[in-house]
Amino acid sequence: MKKTVYGIMGATLLALTLTGCVKDDLFDSPLCAKSALIVKAQIQEEAKDVETPMNYNMAIEGETYVAKIGKEYLVPVNYEPGNYKFMAYNTSEGLELDGTKMSVETLADGSMFPQPQCLFSSRKEVSLVKDDTTRVDITLMQRMQPLELYFRVMQGNPDKIASLTATLTNFAKSYDIDREARTGETGSYNLNFERCIVDGRLMFYAGVMSFGVVGDSQMLKLTINYTNGEVDVLECDIAEMLKDYGTDENMCHVFMLRGGIRSQVEASMGAEIVDWEVQIGEVEIR
Repeated sequence: MKKTVYGIMGATLLALTLTGCVKDDLFDSPLCAKSALIVKAQIQEEAKDVETPMNYNMAIEGETYVAKIGKEYLVPVNYEPGNYKFMAYNTSEGLELDGTKMSVETLADGSMFPQPQCLFSSRKEVSLVKDDTTRVDITLMQRMQPLELYFRVMQGNPDKIASLTATLTNFAKSYDIDREARTGETGSYNLNFERCIVDGRLMFYAGVMSFGVVGDSQMLKLTINYTNGEVDVLECDIAEMLKDYGTDENMCHVFMLRGGIRSQVEASMGAEIVDWEVQIGEVEIR
């Protein structure tokens, strides 16, 4: 059975256990022949655009321990000397762990939970020495990237738009913490846009926190519901615009995708999306 041990109690118990463990030729205790492990985890320095966790889980030898980011944690078990592998990761609402695989939760409508707290994780191998304490530093790397979508009404009256919704397809659903790679499983997002003001202009906004994209096609289905009951449905493949989304070099930056909507002026005129723009962090790409 997997157990979870919390940091303060575990460290206290091990400190008491190790009190009598000293190197002495006249006293060779089996406990003193084992090894102690102290771990200190930090968040990747570049991760400045997302909320970062206060605590993390460390899984080693079938046990899971909870420790604080930035604090040394004394694992409350003495190990036989040898090589060990452990994983470190945070948990949050909207993410589900199954073995070494962290997946985005599936909602009742079949879509993925759009805004979990960002996953940070790492794996490490450590060699423990007989009758000694090993200290290990580990950096938890950002594994998810925020994607923000903005639409501005460039033609037509935005007050005549009752709501704006969208479906995004072929986004990565899972990440294997041990392999440090996406699994290839895909899912979709159903999004409800909110009105907001950006640079003095009315925009429609929605966002996701995602592991990235999978495959060569990411379809956007945008539904415009008008106050008069009419509906426009626009579909386009945005894969080219998302080609740099979820890559290692961009992971720690907000990825923004903007477009303009030419909405209905007359009943006979359908809407369209124009003037796409991509911005990664502070860098704008047209």
